[in-house]
Amino acid sequence: MRTDLYQFAVVGGDLRQWYLADILTSKGHGVLAYGLCKDEKIENVKYVSSVKELIQEAEVLVYPIPFLSPNRMSGAELKERKEMLSCLRKGQIFFAGCIPRTVMQQMESQKVRVFDLMEDRCLAVENSVATAEGMIAEAMIRSPKNLRGSRCLILGYGVCGRMLASYLKGIRCEVGVVDKSQTACACARADGMYVVETDRFLQEMKTADIIFNTIPERILSAKQLSYVRKSTWIFDIASGDGGVDYAAARKMGVQAVKLPGLPGKYAPYTSAQIIADTLFQKLRESVA
Repeated sequence: MRTDLYQFAVVGGDLRQWYLADILTSKGHGVLAYGLCKDEKIENVKYVSSVKELIQEAEVLVYPIPFLSPNRMSGAELKERKEMLSCLRKGQIFFAGCIPRTVMQQMESQKVRVFDLMEDRCLAVENSVATAEGMIAEAMIRSPKNLRGSRCLILGYGVCGRMLASYLKGIRCEVGVVDKSQTACACARADGMYVVETDRFLQEMKTADIIFNTIPERILSAKQLSYVRKSTWIFDIASGDGGVDYAAARKMGVQAVKLPGLPGKYAPYTSAQIIADTLFQKLRESVA
């Protein structure tokens, strides 16, 4: 008889959560589901009608990436999150992505073992593949030009920026990189990208066909946007409120779009498998 089986609770989110529930139950684990985005029922998954029932029965809770909705949460969602926090039990294990520090501290004070999936380096790298492919898909859909030969400017050369640059380079785009980290800039040069120095940033904005922002802060304000051509597209994956002043962009006629949750839109099954692998790895480590 296997002793490494868990009772999981899978909550809300996008299609990644639906596929995750399916993957977990296919491996013999017990799965409770609440608030999944897809109506189609999964065999051997128990669907519950309340957070309280969910937490009473589950050992391991898996909330979405991100933990909080990328758009403003409804009153019902906020109420559900607060109810969840009040019902957690000592010894339970909690997974989600981009968990606010205050929430993590409250869980830890309740003796709940909490893991932020987006702080796992391996998952971040694997996740960046779907993010890069999703950004390129969005660019192909929206741009009236071939991507080949396009002047692409990537803001930020972290995990996602680097993966995106590799893809764009592979389809013969001209790829420029902006990053305040000298180490990141050195990596970009070593990867064959051209690095845009700080004093050339605004001039490069004028000539870019596509701008991809991966920096999780407001980097494109009205001043920077005034240098962007009307034919240029800006694709933004920054968390929270994004890296673009969208009110200014609309007023100035700049084409900017925020793209949260690309792995859940373009590769939900693969992304769910990556999450499942990470869960199992963390669970093995927690009992070792």
